[in-house]
Amino acid sequence: MVRVVVLSGGVGGSRLVEGLAAIGGKQLTVLVNTADDTDYYGLHVSPDLDTNLYVLAGIVNPQRGWGVMDERWTVEEQLKRLGEHPWFHVGDRDLATHLIRTAALHAGHFLSEVTADLCRRLGVESRLIPMTDDPVQTFLLCEGEWLPFQEYFVHRQAAPLVRAVAYRGSEHARPVEAALRALEAADLIVFAPSNPYTSLLPILAVSGYREVIRNKLVFAVSPLIGGQAVKGSLAAMLGSLAGEVSLRALFDLYGDIVDGWLVDPVDMEEARASFEGVVACEPLLLTTHADRVRVAQRLLQLANPLKEREDRG
Repeated sequence: MVRVVVLSGGVGGSRLVEGLAAIGGKQLTVLVNTADDTDYYGLHVSPDLDTNLYVLAGIVNPQRGWGVMDERWTVEEQLKRLGEHPWFHVGDRDLATHLIRTAALHAGHFLSEVTADLCRRLGVESRLIPMTDDPVQTFLLCEGEWLPFQEYFVHRQAAPLVRAVAYRGSEHARPVEAALRALEAADLIVFAPSNPYTSLLPILAVSGYREVIRNKLVFAVSPLIGGQAVKGSLAAMLGSLAGEVSLRALFDLYGDIVDGWLVDPVDMEEARASFEGVVACEPLLLTTHADRVRVAQRLLQLANPLKEREDRG
């Protein structure tokens, strides 16, 4: 079985994670962005970790793509009755995760340890690892003001124009040793179709990961289809930060650490003109479970001959 490490953000990345886990969950490691972690009334919330956790546990809310299925909102409703205005939405079932995490962190446990414990409690077979146990936060410069990611994305609905991105704390953050070991042992590293600026580049900003990944077989799945992001603000961010919404601008964000790209068929011509490595196509709308498994299978099919060539070389 191929040992896969996938770098993932939230909803978009977790859809591919679902497909990869269905094929070989015990051989899958998911390395997740934590630079959009936030505080909710004193609780430590890790939105991307939790989305991937709930997907791997089979309890994610299928309509939203995040949070827990069969959710209730009693706590949020009571907060509103008490005059609060919670713009960051946490359901009652989801709240239990944050209570357990925060209590464990206050007791001195690392985020990676807490995450592994939550996986055991929910019967997750794959390994789920936060990018670091240290605090890192994504900030976006919008209209002369630096906004934390959740303020930009949730509270302001990703409406402001982004002029710059910073990963505060990344210069001091250390990689999780279990993640480094998984990357070193991996047969294939996958960059999920998450927004690079806000999901995957924060991971690569942690010292140690890029150096290991550079020497491995890496495939990236495009988060763009026909010049549009399936979800989120990537197209707008490419326009304001890279100067154009194009696959070339997208490819340049990762530089030379990516060996191959999987793109949607509508983008195949542009991709071949923009990237010198391996380019393949597959419909990338990950609407259903079958779609997610299909794309995961395509990735593994593409990687196998390249891995064999590396082994012989």
